[in-house]
Amino acid sequence: MKALILAAGLGSRLGEKTETLPKALVPVRGEPILSWQMKALLQQGIGPIGIVVGHCGEKIVSFVRELFPTAAVSFIWNRDYRESNSSWSFWLARPWIGEESYLHLNCDVLFSHDLLRRLLSSPQPNLIAVRLDVPMGGRLEHVALEGDRIVEMSITRTPRSVGKAFGLAKFGTQSTRFLEGRLRHYLEAGDRMLNCFGLVREAVSILDYRALIANSRDLLEINTLEEWREANEDLS
Repeated sequence: MKALILAAGLGSRLGEKTETLPKALVPVRGEPILSWQMKALLQQGIGPIGIVVGHCGEKIVSFVRELFPTAAVSFIWNRDYRESNSSWSFWLARPWIGEESYLHLNCDVLFSHDLLRRLLSSPQPNLIAVRLDVPMGGRLEHVALEGDRIVEMSITRTPRSVGKAFGLAKFGTQSTRFLEGRLRHYLEAGDRMLNCFGLVREAVSILDYRALIANSRDLLEINTLEEWREANEDLS
């Protein structure tokens, strides 16, 4: 199975750590986030791997070629990363994704090998990692569930919110086609600033997306300096 890593953004919420580094190469416990991800993916035999790069993208290219020289990796450039968001990176990667199911990763997520195995072995075509053990609020994707089906996804908390979705998912071809169609609508209106999961918010009311339940031992996001400090303390 293919894996797509979105790694083009500025990572501005990590402050000085991303002034001269892409977020994907920010170290956690002495090892870049991207290294943790690549090792997990390759150990499970996942490939090829596509990485959308932008901010300091040449550093990601050099890093991967040096540390993972035999891995089947393609680099997709988002040259407009300052004026776009992750949905534009997804759009640029469409030819590479093709008509296959694939793993969809944000470059700031850390996950256990066990969680990745569960994601791969699930028969569900559309599966998103969700944590129920995090405080509601803030602007991470809030989800409402009926059983394990995601019936609502919102950027802010709603009365039905029970957990938060993280940037680790498996998408089938039906999902990819739907997301492409919705994104085409926004791009025709001149909007390239939509977050990729913003498209999924629309999709969950139409297609079947399931939650892969995780906890702090399985799944972390490194989006802010506070989360970076917590990851360095808690990562096992």
